[in-house]
Amino acid sequence: MILPQLIVPLLIAAATPVADAPAPAKLEFPLGGGYRINALNSAAAGLPYFTMYLPVPGKSLWPRVEVTNYLPYINDPKDKLVLDVSKFYTHRGDTVLFERARSPTELQVEFTSDHGQPGGKEHSYERMFTVQGHSYEVRATAPDALWPEVAAKLKACVESFELSPEPAPGKVAFPLQGFRISPLDGADPASTHQRLLSMPGGVTVSVEPYTKTLKEYQPGRKPDWMLDAKDKIVILAENSPAENVLVTEYAEVLYAADKEHPQSIEVKTYEKVVLAHGQLYRATGDLSQPYGELKDVAPEMAAQIKACVDSLEVMPIPAPTATLAPAK
Repeated sequence: MILPQLIVPLLIAAATPVADAPAPAKLEFPLGGGYRINALNSAAAGLPYFTMYLPVPGKSLWPRVEVTNYLPYINDPKDKLVLDVSKFYTHRGDTVLFERARSPTELQVEFTSDHGQPGGKEHSYERMFTVQGHSYEVRATAPDALWPEVAAKLKACVESFELSPEPAPGKVAFPLQGFRISPLDGADPASTHQRLLSMPGGVTVSVEPYTKTLKEYQPGRKPDWMLDAKDKIVILAENSPAENVLVTEYAEVLYAADKEHPQSIEVKTYEKVVLAHGQLYRATGDLSQPYGELKDVAPEMAAQIKACVDSLEVMPIPAPTATLAPAK
């Protein structure tokens, strides 16, 4: 079993690749107008995480389900989990509500925490596995005050997690990460920018209400609280394959905030936006190395990221079913 606070040096480790992995599966989110996008299955994807968000209007701490795949930090030769989870959380100041070992290789825990959370107490439900030399952590988290409202949906998503690289009906499989899980159907987007999905390799999907045209759209769009007057966007390539679609590759020039590091950093991004249902669906992929390194990702990784971003589709809203008037 492994915990993020304990294994920062191991975050770059990826799961053992599965031979002859099937093609990426489509993640489908039918609510809120609906969109679908390929799962990004790359051995070079970097940080082995996957996060789905459940947008709730007016909430700053989004409910979310996260899957993280690590090399194990503590396990015995038989892959048994041996860390006392409750002692770890209690030492950190959290309150453990429930804990049990489902098997020698799986732990289940539910706890509340205000550890490092400026927005108030959080509530989490988590399953942890250590198997075949790797550890998986599947955690659902929401603001504690919101937990009763969203717990059933979040817990169901966590329970759908399986250690299998093969696709299954209603589930998306990540062959190179070695797991599959059901999509978390989000609620209708709120009145502000909402991130819905984060995948390994820096691919994210967000949605926001949008009343303008794509001609007025500015690539690199951010929430107002993230805007910096010094930053600027340099367009490297642009294409509009359809009237409501815009694909852009751009470099974002970020300026350091202190005098000790005055140089600027260029962060390259590949972006596809689709305007539909009065909303702007936006998929972005990071083409620069993480942690601010001044170099681009490898060409083969860039190609996979771009293919994943290009796969974004907005699902049509089904036409209402016609009903016959009762016979008189």
